[in-house]
Amino acid sequence: MKKLESTKESNNIYKDYEREIEKNARNEDIKRFAKSFNKLLEEKGITNKQFADDTEISPASISNYRSGKTMPSNDILSIISSKLDVSVNHLLGIAECKKYSAEQVHNMLGLDEYAMEHLYSLKHNLEEVKSLDDEEPISNVYEEQLKMLSLLIADKRNLIYILNSIKRYIDKKEELLTLKEPTDFLKNNRKEDLTNDIIHIKAEIQEYLYMSLDYIANKFLEEKE
Repeated sequence: MKKLESTKESNNIYKDYEREIEKNARNEDIKRFAKSFNKLLEEKGITNKQFADDTEISPASISNYRSGKTMPSNDILSIISSKLDVSVNHLLGIAECKKYSAEQVHNMLGLDEYAMEHLYSLKHNLEEVKSLDDEEPISNVYEEQLKMLSLLIADKRNLIYILNSIKRYIDKKEELLTLKEPTDFLKNNRKEDLTNDIIHIKAEIQEYLYMSLDYIANKFLEEKE
């Protein structure tokens, strides 16, 4: 019961700061920072006093930062980002990924942070990933599955075919949903055409996937020879 009350109290404090930010923030930069700072503290369950004790930043300053009244200096931003284990850009609300390393991977490969965390959890056999930089022990549980994924990506031609087919499938499904319950002849015909297209695309994806499976299997067999 106490934990539930504590969670409710924390949520109320967070909402109070949200209202304060809208009232106090002089520009979008301060507003983005304040919202990001609040969200990170909320996620980690850290109070102003705890954060003040850990960083030697005064509780009054922390409250001002959270309510959008003031913006910390670059030195203080560095301290805050280090303590919260995120990049300064994420703290400022201008980078989606929390880590510079994750942001760099995102820029290079286009993977979002959720995908990176999921791949990391497979390699480290963790149910929940708290940080991509945690030095967790490596697990071999999904070693072969990750090799298969690497080979699927390496089979560039079939991978592009599969992804293009998936994109067409999504487009057709979206158009089909917009028709809802067709009442006229033309819409009924279009619904039938879209349904047939979706069936063909599914078969197409399956065919490309089989081709990739042969590629992956052959590579695995080559390694064992």
